[in-house]
Amino acid sequence: MREKTTDSARSTSLGRHLLKLKLTTSVFIYSSAAFMLATAYSTTFAMAGLQIATDAEHGFRVSPGVIVQAFQWLILAFTILFVLGLHLILRDIPVAQKSNGIGAPQISGNAASSSAW
Repeated sequence: MREKTTDSARSTSLGRHLLKLKLTTSVFIYSSAAFMLATAYSTTFAMAGLQIATDAEHGFRVSPGVIVQAFQWLILAFTILFVLGLHLILRDIPVAQKSNGIGAPQISGNAASSSAW
C-alpha cells in the first residue's frame, strides 16, 4: 500500500527540483555568455590576422569584414542582456528548503515576501 505524501514533503521535493533547475539553467546561460565573448574576441583576432595577409605577387589583399565583427559584438551584447534578464527572473523564484521538522518548509529568495507566490 502506498503512503500519501504530505504537502511539506511535496514542497520540499519540488524545492529540490526547482533548485536543480535554477542551478543548471544558470550554468548554461553563464557559459553561453562566456562562449559568446570568446567567439567575439576570436572573430576580431582572426579579422586582424586577415588584414595583415597580403600576396604581393598577385596583388591579392584580404580586407576584414567590419560588418561581421559588428554583428558578433552585437550578438554578445544581446546575449548578456538575455542572461541578465533570465537571472532576474530566476532570482525571484522561491525555493523550498529543508524544514526543521516543525511546520512548513522555509522559503528562500526575494519572493518570500511576495504575494504572487
